[in-house]
Amino acid sequence: MAGTIRIKKSKALNFKKLTFLYLVFIVFFFLSTSGEFVHHFSALQKTQTSFNNKLLVHFNEQKATIPDEVLLKNKTGLAISIIDSLIQSYDAFALLNNVKGEKLKEQKFAKTVLNQNAVYTPLNQTLIDFIACFPVNYQKELIPQLGIDPAVFALNPKTKNTLLLEVPNAAVPTVLNQLKTVILSEGLKYLKWELPQGGMIKVNSNKDSSLLQGFKSVYYVGEKITFDFFSRDSIAPTVSINNMSMTPNYKGRHFQINWTPTAAGDYNLEANIENEFITQKIKVIKPALRFLETEQEIAAYLSEPFTVTLDKTGFQNLKNLNFYSENATIEMAGDQLIITPLFEGRFTIEMRSGNTILDQRYLFALKPKAPTVSIRDIAGARTNLSQAHCLESESKYWQVINFNMVIIAPDGTKQTFKSNSRYLRTELRSLENQMKSGSTILFDQIRLVNVNGTSTTFGSPIFIAKP
Repeated sequence: MAGTIRIKKSKALNFKKLTFLYLVFIVFFFLSTSGEFVHHFSALQKTQTSFNNKLLVHFNEQKATIPDEVLLKNKTGLAISIIDSLIQSYDAFALLNNVKGEKLKEQKFAKTVLNQNAVYTPLNQTLIDFIACFPVNYQKELIPQLGIDPAVFALNPKTKNTLLLEVPNAAVPTVLNQLKTVILSEGLKYLKWELPQGGMIKVNSNKDSSLLQGFKSVYYVGEKITFDFFSRDSIAPTVSINNMSMTPNYKGRHFQINWTPTAAGDYNLEANIENEFITQKIKVIKPALRFLETEQEIAAYLSEPFTVTLDKTGFQNLKNLNFYSENATIEMAGDQLIITPLFEGRFTIEMRSGNTILDQRYLFALKPKAPTVSIRDIAGARTNLSQAHCLESESKYWQVINFNMVIIAPDGTKQTFKSNSRYLRTELRSLENQMKSGSTILFDQIRLVNVNGTSTTFGSPIFIAKP
């Protein structure tokens, strides 16, 4: 084992002074050297530009077939355009300020341009939007390559990009081009799943491979998927998904596998015909239940139907798509869901593929305003007091179960009677006939029960003046 050297307290200060002097010497040495050491960045920039142009051509050739891929391509294009504009700004700056020799070591462009809020905030935001397109467990690999952490930026939008913080003038184009390289190469990985050391190459068309055609890298749980294998000699391929053998259907020289994933996760698709072999990585994710209305626009009341518009982007191939709630009825009408809460309080809406739950949303049902109650005759029609038989709610979801009848004489004296049903008993009718002219009848504390059999509320009171 290596030994350690103990320094006496009496000599510790001398060692600290010596260390500080070495540090000062190194700094002065660096400042006194010429800027020749940064000249190699110019040649590197030319190589990077050529490489990025080729990456951009390959990236543009990839077709976005699902919303996630469309989003990635849009975010990539925006990030590239901002970086290109910064490279052009540097070229103009270098020409205007004659950036040569010692000026190559200076950090003037970083301090006067890159570290200005109007520049680094849009750049950081586009890089964060790009990172957000990737799975959460993969995002941490992109953070050091792009120089910005979404979590840190969320807490402080004035956070500067660590890669551009104190970069010398000569290295600015190199660093910016490196950002482009990371964005384009990672974008291609996402769209093509092209990992040289993983044996995983996504096939998009015949020019890539004649075996598997029309392939995507990301699918939804419950999606009806067809893998199309082409065999020139009509030889059936051997196909397996996660080592589970699949039997293809024969159609001419095409062999098709129909598969509907029931769980999210990563799957490996392997297929071979004689000496031709491919292995593909398939990512299956759960689709998100989304409404076009915002949370503030959704108002749910007990037993009252309300409508929300379903965002069905990417759901076109979901098998047996349906919606279920234990505490509400749900009807589908095109892209709209007509929901009627059955109980007061929180309830769950589940989006399903058959019996497989894909996603769920929580909503809250409130009691509605006091239901309107009217006097009905024996046939159930609205009537006056002389023909009154019972009290009924105007809403079909509520029924009167009891009420109080208050008789107020012209001199202000009151008599209160209670009915334990919705009907006007004979004695109540008799009292009404004995009332003096100018008296008032008040039907109050009208209690109603919901069709669910448990929820109760009070209806609006009824005032009747006897002429």
